[in-house]
Amino acid sequence: MKYGNREIQVATKETTTSFEVYIADNGQGIPKSYQTDIFEKFFRVPSGNLHDVKGFGIGLYYALNIILKHNGTLEFLPQEPWTTFKISLVK
Repeated sequence: MKYGNREIQVATKETTTSFEVYIADNGQGIPKSYQTDIFEKFFRVPSGNLHDVKGFGIGLYYALNIILKHNGTLEFLPQEPWTTFKISLVK
């Protein structure tokens, strides 16, 4: 809800080897130049001197590490206009 535009979609998919969760929002998006950095600890997309959204830049870092501890993966899927993340957990 912090970065989204009040609309969030959640979908699930089961494959023969994994269970997948897709989470998408129609918020401001992530500029292409920062997409490779979003899972870094303390990384926040720069917004100049404006700090209208509070945070420390650790949410995606923590999410990734928790999912990795469960032998899963967390991916960013650049599907405009939605910001989509895919969580895959091995069965």
